[in-house]
Amino acid sequence: MKTAISRNRFGPTNSGQETTDNATGSITPFTRGLLLEDDNNCGSLIQINPQEMVDTGRPSRYPLLTVNNAVDNKNTIPLLKALYPSLGRDIRARRRFIDAVVETKVMKRAINYLRDNGK
Repeated sequence: MKTAISRNRFGPTNSGQETTDNATGSITPFTRGLLLEDDNNCGSLIQINPQEMVDTGRPSRYPLLTVNNAVDNKNTIPLLKALYPSLGRDIRARRRFIDAVVETKVMKRAINYLRDNGK
């Protein structure tokens, strides 16, 4: 493993954390770190409700997915939802969403990781 710290337009490279060399190591520590840093992770706000067997003929008491309204407090979700009515037509809305995603800590770290590891 190596530690690479430098500066670029995305801030300090790798936030001072270890990187891995794909030829000799695993990217598992890196990807776990991404999950821990993800401010936009909505996994805890989505409940999956297992459904009844298909052949029972009885509808489930709950929908397959229940999404907590707190997802709208995440930075990227409202921007993503704004894309649906005009999907494919509003270039500015797509650009705002992409810009918001690129500015997240996770994307900055991923970009730095790829740059540090020659990708």
